[in-house]
Amino acid sequence: MILEQQKRGLKKQKVDQLFKQLELVREDLNEVYELYDQNLDKHRDLDKIADMYFQQAIVSQHLGETEEALFLYDQIQQIYEKQEDQSNLGVILNNIGNIYYHLKKFYKSERYHQKALKVRKKLKSKQEMVQSYQNLGNIYIEMGDKAKYELRPNGIGTIIS
Repeated sequence: MILEQQKRGLKKQKVDQLFKQLELVREDLNEVYELYDQNLDKHRDLDKIADMYFQQAIVSQHLGETEEALFLYDQIQQIYEKQEDQSNLGVILNNIGNIYYHLKKFYKSERYHQKALKVRKKLKSKQEMVQSYQNLGNIYIEMGDKAKYELRPNGIGTIIS
């Protein structure tokens, strides 16, 4: 009985320590956001702004702050569309599609992955096109749409060959 109470006490201490560490990470993240915002005021170079937003979006995404990540990716998408930077635009559209996939919003996910695929086809980037087709295949599996999942003549099979 005493041994079990000691084990519970140790587990509670570990959980408390983890929560304290998480709070420190959040405080550090807030400081990072403040520094980014200060730097954004100093740097008007769109590439630098997009890169800073991208770093923030990645951190937000990994912390499970999907709304913040989506907001930042939307800002980046606008920058890359304005610059006509198709390569980076494809990456951002893919990332947005992945967030919606993990949120189980498969129709939104499909829309963004289709947009990413369209961009990647223009660039003739085989590796990224395959990635887009794989992402779309995963979506169709989740949606139970086998007809769309099956390989088609203009799909992955022709990219690989």
